[in-house]
Amino acid sequence: MKITTEGSSLMALKDYNTSHFFGGFIFLAVGIVALLAFLPSGEILPIAFTGIFVLAGLGILASTKLVNITLNKGTSKARFSLWSIIKQEAREVSLQTITGITLEKEHISSRRSTRRQFIINFVLEGGEALPFEFGSLSGGMDILTNPEEGIRNKAKEVAAFLNVPLKEIGPPSAAETLSAVKDVIMSKMEKHKQ
Repeated sequence: MKITTEGSSLMALKDYNTSHFFGGFIFLAVGIVALLAFLPSGEILPIAFTGIFVLAGLGILASTKLVNITLNKGTSKARFSLWSIIKQEAREVSLQTITGITLEKEHISSRRSTRRQFIINFVLEGGEALPFEFGSLSGGMDILTNPEEGIRNKAKEVAAFLNVPLKEIGPPSAAETLSAVKDVIMSKMEKHKQ
């Protein structure tokens, strides 16, 4: 998700998921072309296999949502809209009902890769949370730099704009863990010097 507009009274966040749409379209296009190529032969196995590509492409296209969040201090409203090929959803709430922002981080591992997924929750009065995918990082932990800091800074900007607290949930990054270990070692060394 990207902050596309930021001013003193208006903030807009958008996530168009173009890679998901592109991937779904590629699956669909490859499936249809292969299906048309194998259809005249009448062979069941190739037709079924290409049908899986078509269904996967349609599934990806149908489940991918475009997200648009507008936080407007001028009207004192927050508008959350999601659009997919199947349906469009929108919800509007008063900015005063947003009591906090939560940034959740979770690790998603498979045999081949590890991905860190970030979810931003707009916490409303009464405890209801409106969750949105806020970003993801692929690959292993980076101990020299902290790429998670960019995502965290965006969440801090949203919380600061709304003037609400930001709560982070999830394990620390490798860089943060090494920094904490370094701080402990340095404090122990300082004690031994005295």
